[in-house]
Amino acid sequence: MPVYEYKCGACGGRFDRFVRSGGESEGREKGCPFCGSDKVSRVFSVFGTDFSGGGESSGSDRCGRKSA
Repeated sequence: MPVYEYKCGACGGRFDRFVRSGGESEGREKGCPFCGSDKVSRVFSVFGTDFSGGGESSGSDRCGRKSA
């Protein structure tokens, strides 16, 4: 189940919401949890990635550059 971040156009509040069937409109249906407005829009959010572990090729560091 993806988690999307939303911002309210009325009060400026930011919140996360689980969206079950992948439809962005489903996150909007409930409105802003702070003021109740339906003027919410999905915003680009940064996600974390863990690069520790397998998958790294020998001779390169974690950003893909060749090691000295």
